[in-house]
Amino acid sequence: MTGAYQQGHADGMCGLYSILNFLSTLDEWKDEEPAKALEYVLEAAEAEGVLTARWITGGYRSSELKGILNRIFQRWWMPFEAFFLCEIERLPGEQTHGLYCRILECGGAVIGGSDDRSHWLLFSKVEGTQSIIDSSDNVNPVRRFDGRSRTFCSDDAIVILARSRATFQIG
Repeated sequence: MTGAYQQGHADGMCGLYSILNFLSTLDEWKDEEPAKALEYVLEAAEAEGVLTARWITGGYRSSELKGILNRIFQRWWMPFEAFFLCEIERLPGEQTHGLYCRILECGGAVIGGSDDRSHWLLFSKVEGTQSIIDSSDNVNPVRRFDGRSRTFCSDDAIVILARSRATFQIG
């Protein structure tokens, strides 16, 4: 062996790690032990029927990741919902990377991948800065996203948005 394996060398769990990294950005999950948070993600994957050797080694598609996210949000009564990027209305002439920036500016997050769908990343705000969070990068896992980096702005991404809660006034 020429070196130690790291996330991504023998598994396709970058999508699950992107979900885990999103959860870690939330105030109510900041103190959660990483192993326990991963357990919740894996339980959701199991409930979706995609916790198999094939999925773990081969990787997850956007449809599976969206299902896992929404199952977590539902189980924990979290005010979020996952959508496919194509479900988000674009401004006239807006390119994918511009839409990513707009989503992040409004407080959302994106799990997007490279054009060949070989790797998933989390696009989110970290300490007020639009960032890319890469679970397989041991040197620089969090780096600034300037909106010009189009490499990882895939159209089959998953968008995470806060769900608004309706209030009713009686009387």
